Amino acid sequence: MIKKKIYYYDTDAQGIVNNGSYLDYMEEARTEYIEKECEINFQKLQYEQNVLFVVYKHEIEYKYPARFGETLNIECSILDISDIKIEVEYKFTNQEDKLTTKAKTVLVCVNKEGSPIMIPGDVKDKLSKQI
Repeated sequence: MIKKKIYYYDTDAQGIVNNGSYLDYMEEARTEYIEKECEINFQKLQYEQNVLFVVYKHEIEYKYPARFGETLNIECSILDISDIKIEVEYKFTNQEDKLTTKAKTVLVCVNKEGSPIMIPGDVKDKLSKQI
């Protein structure tokens, strides 16, 4: 889980988190989770093994507004893994533990040319332990 303070630049004119800001929050939470909890180093994958993960799809459900000055708790988890895809889930809560947002991301494993490839076995094993 990461904590994310909401700054003014994250919000719209009403002081509510802009929907586009959630994509940045999701990227940060996902990267921290996969690198720390799953012990996967994205830089090594990219530069040493020619393996990248790109976003295929996002789904976001806004349940309750998050506002300027609040701190969000963002929980991240792996929902599913196939040979080339990873599905990640996020739950956003405010400091009162109220659910503000639920989201999902589907990532596809590709090489540096952008062609889909199989997720390397060691990476898939580490991710599978988190399901």
